[in-house]
Amino acid sequence: MPTDQPQRKGGKLAESLGCLGCAGALVLLPLVGIAVYFLVFPVLLAVLSDAYVTLARSATAGNPRGMAAAGWLLFITTAAGILALTLIRGRVSRGRLYAVGAVVAVLAFPAWYLLPLRGSGLAETVGGPGGSGFITGARWGAPAAGLLLIIAIHVSARQRARDFYVRHSMLRWTIGATAALAVAALVTAVLRAA
Repeated sequence: MPTDQPQRKGGKLAESLGCLGCAGALVLLPLVGIAVYFLVFPVLLAVLSDAYVTLARSATAGNPRGMAAAGWLLFITTAAGILALTLIRGRVSRGRLYAVGAVVAVLAFPAWYLLPLRGSGLAETVGGPGGSGFITGARWGAPAAGLLLIIAIHVSARQRARDFYVRHSMLRWTIGATAALAVAALVTAVLRAA
């Protein structure tokens, strides 16, 4: 014996609200994205940048040479992490890849905010003991990190990460020469920060 299930009768109002819900989501999503970009993102940049500079200042006691090394380290570590992600993608588990990516993302926020460019938050954030040293380190570390990022972009665009694992590959030589240049930039920044 068939059971009669009560059927819900949806009127035109229910159908209209369904379409309005989709339209509302289409309007609401960009508004949320804009709010995140203009409200949350700047606050996150400032908070992480202040935290990094405060940590560097407490670790170096505001010594200009130590702060120069901290400024250099922020940019080099971020760029080296991005290059490492490019080279190890597909060779390690996703969990490890996500762990490295999370560290790089946390460092990328202060690196972006503290870029030594006009209009960045560098001068406001590093004011205080060792601030000039930090700026010197950032000025020498950012271009060296830029070279590592160029290598990462080239490797990713040409899908040449496997070349790194070949003995005596040109990619290894290029990364080694760039690392030597980055160390020279560190030495220069520390000497100029005094």
